[in-house]
Amino acid sequence: MPRNAMKKDNPLYKLLWIMALLVLVCSFLLIRQTFDIRIFDTFYVIHLKNLYWWLALALIVLRLFYYFEPLPLFSERLKTINMVLTLLASTGILAFHIYSGQLIWGEIKINVYDVPLFYRHNLVLTGLLFFLAIAQIPLGINAAWGIYLKNFRKASV
Repeated sequence: MPRNAMKKDNPLYKLLWIMALLVLVCSFLLIRQTFDIRIFDTFYVIHLKNLYWWLALALIVLRLFYYFEPLPLFSERLKTINMVLTLLASTGILAFHIYSGQLIWGEIKINVYDVPLFYRHNLVLTGLLFFLAIAQIPLGINAAWGIYLKNFRKASV
């Protein structure tokens, strides 16, 4: 069986598309809320809708990366781990916003001026985004080791 035929059959690829579509749809259902990142004395304020659009774009880019595989990858298992962890983190972000009432159609009406609640939401979202960043480590290891082996094999032959 050709290698491209095996890549198209992986159900995780379809889940990346579906998750990107869900994130994009939910970005239009978010209330007007921001996400704040504090680094030393500076606050960076990001609108949640923009954060969702970047997440959807990242999922699409990850899907296209795995479809075309521009870099030699070392392990299918690391690829699967990366996709599963990315999907879990994305699902966690969506579930958090649904559970916390930050979607327009949610039953829970939140007060956007409640500062302690905003900080709690900000802390949870920071943790989920950190988990999403950690989930990309297997991709980096996979690509770096694949490039190393490809160059090492060329040099030794």
